[in-house]
Amino acid sequence: MVGKIKVVEEREFDDWLLGFKPLQGTENAVDGSLAHEGRQLFLKLQCIRCHSATPTGKAPVLEGLYGSRADLRGGGAEIVDDQYIIESIRRPRLKVVDGWEAIMPAYDESQVSAEELNALVAYIRSLKKGATPDRTEQFPAPNGAPTERTPSPLPTPKGGQ
Repeated sequence: MVGKIKVVEEREFDDWLLGFKPLQGTENAVDGSLAHEGRQLFLKLQCIRCHSATPTGKAPVLEGLYGSRADLRGGGAEIVDDQYIIESIRRPRLKVVDGWEAIMPAYDESQVSAEELNALVAYIRSLKKGATPDRTEQFPAPNGAPTERTPSPLPTPKGGQ
């Protein structure tokens, strides 16, 4: 079996497509969703090196961050929403979260397109506790490619033994 089909209300489908939430009964972003595309880019850009589920001491953990309050270095606070995430990717030194160093590189339009930025936002928005991939995970295979390694058959010895 290649996949499953689930019939849902239009609103639930739109929310899933935009990465607001997984479909009922699923836990992670699904191939083809905007959040899944953002996850692939998150891994490709090596964001996971600093923003991992296990605190690295380099950057905030992103799980459950969307919609929360971020206290900023020097005073003030921001609600972590789409605009804040976009601004933090494009100009990360502008509003640094209190307790963290301004080490994140800026990503301009030549590095991350507007479409890719929307996918990253959808991915971060979808992150719930326990949803960030492990730091050891490599960039995922393209859609449709096998995701698990199968052992190669042992070669048949000469002479058929």
